[in-house]
Amino acid sequence: MAATPLNQIAEILPGYPFRGALKAQADGNAWAVQVRHVSSREWVSMDSAARVVGGEALDRVQLGGRRRPDYLQPGDVLFMARGPRNGAVLIEEVPEATVCTPHFFLIRLKPGSDDIVDPGFLVWQLNHGEGRAAIAAGRQGSLMPSVPKTELAAIRLHLPPLARQRHLVALFRGADREAELMQALIDNRHREVTAIGRAMLDTVRNG
Repeated sequence: MAATPLNQIAEILPGYPFRGALKAQADGNAWAVQVRHVSSREWVSMDSAARVVGGEALDRVQLGGRRRPDYLQPGDVLFMARGPRNGAVLIEEVPEATVCTPHFFLIRLKPGSDDIVDPGFLVWQLNHGEGRAAIAAGRQGSLMPSVPKTELAAIRLHLPPLARQRHLVALFRGADREAELMQALIDNRHREVTAIGRAMLDTVRNG
């Protein structure tokens, strides 16, 4: 099966061009997704309180200009292009009027491409195996490494039938959920042991 360049099936859009340091404004007209909002998970949802699951609360910001920004939509993919941690996350749910900063590229499937690629599978392929290797090979810079748009656009994808893509995504989500539950059990056990240890020491101290 011939490989498909990413830019053949998707638009690659820049993040919103904030000038200078991003300033949070309580009465702002939009929300902004920054690097600190995105955890290591490969899909994120933002509820009505504008929080990224596993991350921090989004910031209200004021957007200017007449051009309508590229607001995030469910099914969009954010690619973290700047910094040492490069990878993709799938936006599953998002408040209205949400943008991303220039640290990201916004990957949005072209009309008709959803018939040949599942966005969750796109995220998986960018983050694993050959996709991850291609991203590493295209990274530039040392102090502030980044992945240029041209390198990202040229990444070649292998697209099995849509049903198989969705099956793999379901399996991967299941494994991710199991890992999350296991980590929660480990964290709970550590807290339990710590509490028992403190109680034991308090008993010794108090004689």
